[in-house]
Amino acid sequence: SLHYYDEGILAAVATSLSSKVTYCRSKDAAKFLWSFGCLDYEPPNEEEFYSSLIEQMLRKRHEFEKFPEHLLTGLLGLAFVKRFPEELIDYALRDEFVHKVRGSKYELRKDLFTLGRSVEIECPGYQGSRLAPQLYEEMTEMVLNFAEQEIYVRPEIVEAVSLLKSMLG
Repeated sequence: SLHYYDEGILAAVATSLSSKVTYCRSKDAAKFLWSFGCLDYEPPNEEEFYSSLIEQMLRKRHEFEKFPEHLLTGLLGLAFVKRFPEELIDYALRDEFVHKVRGSKYELRKDLFTLGRSVEIECPGYQGSRLAPQLYEEMTEMVLNFAEQEIYVRPEIVEAVSLLKSMLG
C-alpha cells in the first residue's frame, strides 16, 4: 500500500494501473483506492483511474462475501475523494452485508457507520440501502464510550476543556 506522497511515483502508478487493473484482486483495488484517497492525490488520468478501479470492485464483488473489509476499505478511500459509486454503496449498506460484517474477524461497524453517515451528508439524493437506526445508535454509544475512556482523559484534552469552561462559563 502506498503511504508516501511522491507525485512522480503516484502518477506513474495511476497511469500504468488502468491497463493492468484486471489483474487486481478486490484487496489490491481497495488498497489503491485507500492509498490515493488518504493521500488526497488527483492522478493525471483521474477519471480513468477511479472508474477502472470501481469497475474492478464491481467485477470482484463475489470476493466481498469472504472479505467484506475490502469493500469498506475501497469505499472509504473513494469517499475521501468524494466519489460514491451507488451500486457498491447499496451493496455495502444492505442488511445481508451488514450481517456479514458483524460476523467478520475485524471490527468493521465503525467503517459502516462512517460510510453510512458520509453517504447521508454527501449524497442527499441517494435512494439505495441505508443502515438501520439501531446500528447508528449502537455505534454512537460505542464511540462515546471510547471517547470517555480514551480521549477525554488525555491531559491535553482535560486542559482544553478546563480552559474552555473558564472562558465560556
